Amino acid sequence: MGTHPGRRRIGLAAVMAVLITTAAAVAGIGTAAAQTDIHLCALPGSASIDDPANPGTSLTIPFYGFVDVTTSMPATGDPCAGAVPRFGDPTPVRMVEGQTYTVHLHNRTDALGGGFPVNLLVAGLSGEPDLVGVAPGGDGTYTITAATPGTHMFESDLDPHHVPLGLHGVIVVDPATPGTATGAANSAYDLERVLVFHEVDPALNTAADPFAFPMTDWAPTLYLINGQTRTSAYEIPPIAAVPGDRVLVRYVNAAPSNSSIATLGLRQTVVNFDGEIYDGSGPVGEQPLDVSNVFLTSGQTADVVIEVQGAYGDRFPIYNRNLRTSATGDNGEQLVMIEVGVGGGLNGDVYFSLADATRTFRDAGPTGPGDHVSLSNEDVGVWTGTYLDKYFDGTLHGIPGAADIDAVWHDPATGDLYLSFRADLATPTDPRWAGVTKATIDESDVVHWDAAADTFDIYVDHTSIGLNGSNAHDINGLQVDPATGVVTFTTNGSYLIPWKTGSATLIGARNEDISRWVPDDPTLPNGTGHVEVVADFSDFDMVSFNDNTGTPNTTPGNLDGISTTPLDIFFTTTSTHSWGPNETYLAGWPTANANGYVLTDRDDIIGCRGFTPAAPGTLTDSCLAFAFELDFDTLHHNGVVGNVDGLSVG
Repeated sequence: MGTHPGRRRIGLAAVMAVLITTAAAVAGIGTAAAQTDIHLCALPGSASIDDPANPGTSLTIPFYGFVDVTTSMPATGDPCAGAVPRFGDPTPVRMVEGQTYTVHLHNRTDALGGGFPVNLLVAGLSGEPDLVGVAPGGDGTYTITAATPGTHMFESDLDPHHVPLGLHGVIVVDPATPGTATGAANSAYDLERVLVFHEVDPALNTAADPFAFPMTDWAPTLYLINGQTRTSAYEIPPIAAVPGDRVLVRYVNAAPSNSSIATLGLRQTVVNFDGEIYDGSGPVGEQPLDVSNVFLTSGQTADVVIEVQGAYGDRFPIYNRNLRTSATGDNGEQLVMIEVGVGGGLNGDVYFSLADATRTFRDAGPTGPGDHVSLSNEDVGVWTGTYLDKYFDGTLHGIPGAADIDAVWHDPATGDLYLSFRADLATPTDPRWAGVTKATIDESDVVHWDAAADTFDIYVDHTSIGLNGSNAHDINGLQVDPATGVVTFTTNGSYLIPWKTGSATLIGARNEDISRWVPDDPTLPNGTGHVEVVADFSDFDMVSFNDNTGTPNTTPGNLDGISTTPLDIFFTTTSTHSWGPNETYLAGWPTANANGYVLTDRDDIIGCRGFTPAAPGTLTDSCLAFAFELDFDTLHHNGVVGNVDGLSVG
């Protein structure tokens, strides 16, 4: 699904020789390291970009772009069927050092009529230039040998309009030593982020005939990172790190102008520049460069390692010092923050469900319809930090909208989903549900979807846990550990149930608490076990908000979606909530009202940073700080508000 901005331990770099093997060949890009046949499509697309002149509103920018379809093309027919390019796509083509790849280019620039030849140039690499390219509707082949680690920009250069229109991307090659940028110990890293800097003149992209547009008149008014401007209403997703993390940032300057990429408060160590290794192991032994500013001409790349220092709550900017640094400027800005937090924030893709009938989001992924994707409350969506897409279509799997998936957990190892519903569901008659022997699935049950087999089964029946199936006992937040069978959950209301199967001793929790079901046998999650309360959120100054009086109520808030890590708890709430002044908040927390309270709504993901899981039978009840992780309102098309009720990170 792409690389999340803060994802850990993914390291790539690219240096390679390009040899054209056919007269009408164009190179392409791939993803899987073991896949030596790569398929790339050149297609028209449309991007929705936050308007710097009117923050919170969108500009529609037509463009042409490359999209890798190696793992998503249909088994038969046109390999580009259903493919949708993403503007300024930072997802790198992943290759392995020393391997040779066959790259197939499929030119579909004529998908909406017209079309033009497209070729491939990998900046900084040797190889005979392709002066012909692949004709519209045609296919070509290149052979690419991944020689040494590094990062390179690729582009179509048959016409000076191609790159400004969006025909560029990123190639990276992994070294033999994982967790390093170049293979040397001094290039080791904990987090990776790719930042593509580019510029747009809307007059070119929206012209009736872009190729008739005189490039001498090209004057950019939009300055983007990874396809988006940073405005006062939209912040490019930050790099979430912890003190001591080594962050590998791969800069790609896809703009016609030069860029000076600077950091404030942190140093940058250049370990690779345009594919030339700076770790002491290169042909002339260049050593890493310790700098605060990296100068990139058009088409250049650099790999830098930034060691994060400071205390949690600190924010350090990475920005193009050639531009203004205020988000209120009329052209936005090229700026990304490194946010220092206890647990590092949303390090992983965010899987979620909605409490609304249908909501339309912008920034759709490769399978999304155009530049927008619509999700209903029986679907599961995914936000990668770069784009949003539909991950699971409930309607196609027999789930009616009235059932409403209100709790979801995604297994990052298998792609499986664990689901619970807002309302009881008559077990669908679809053969994929044959493993569910109950006539009715209760709103307190946990259902397992096997992604590989595309089948369903009951993972935990509510009666095993002791829940009675009432609306108050509805599971509305969920996390599963398949290795131990432990199910962490929240409920829609308060409960009082046996703490252990068959016991007369009762345990109680409220709708702001987080509990977990621990089976006696990890292989039998639906057998006997016990329940533990692991967090009491009424201790965290989270209270309901009375919209009529503008003052806080005394009733504790109701947790909804949850996702936990050994350090953090991420969650949503079932209604608008007010946060009081007695807690510690990381930078970026919304502004308090006159009463000293901060409002968050059902579209907001909040992070309880510095949470330590409770020992059995104990309560932790402490967060070092709260973080405002993500506002889904900013992802809705035209800013339409929606409600996130299921949440899974990773």
